[in-house]
Amino acid sequence: MTIYDTLKSAIELHHCVRIRAGGLWRDICPVALGVKNSEQKLLAFQYAGDSASGITPEGAWRCFPLGDITAAAMIGDPWHSGEHPVWKTEASLDYVVCGPDARRRLYDHLKRAKH
Repeated sequence: MTIYDTLKSAIELHHCVRIRAGGLWRDICPVALGVKNSEQKLLAFQYAGDSASGITPEGAWRCFPLGDITAAAMIGDPWHSGEHPVWKTEASLDYVVCGPDARRRLYDHLKRAKH
């Protein structure tokens, strides 16, 4: 199973994942796979593990380029969630491939200038 397949399955099954990204091990709850500025990304809530910028005991939202993730495995931890997952998805991804409601969504309409 590829890293992408593992993350996609974890999103669909609502499972936590341990990933290695940016050389650091992180325990995450993956929320959506998508594209931002033509780059494949993973939006996730990190609740444990290492972080270059630090992580609070409550956890933090993270958006990882898929190319930076070198390992991924589902783990049996309980699900963790941050506030405003839909807002975070809209802000972090232009296009959602797998995520809430398992629908494809395009957010370009949010970026159009209002006339």
